[in-house]
Amino acid sequence: MKPATREPILQVNTSRGEPITTRYGQIVPLIQVVKLRWPGGGFNWNRPAAIELQQGQSQQKLPIKNATSRTIFTIVLTGLAITLGLSSFLKNRRRHQHD
Repeated sequence: MKPATREPILQVNTSRGEPITTRYGQIVPLIQVVKLRWPGGGFNWNRPAAIELQQGQSQQKLPIKNATSRTIFTIVLTGLAITLGLSSFLKNRRRHQHD
């Protein structure tokens, strides 16, 4: 009997979609998949990462920039920084009032 193989807790993979043929060449979508696993569950996040343009012998990769995700990430980090800063400030203030 084989021991059960465990999946890593965090996996990030990039996969290629089906090529789309146009009169100018081929377009291949690239998808990034982030998998987060824990006992009894997990989370999958799929997002478009880039497209590859193939025209004859030339190939060009164009990344897809996601401004919304970057903005949300920045807001969350700013909120955490403010929360930690206020927490530290209030802790120091209470400590000095009792001295």
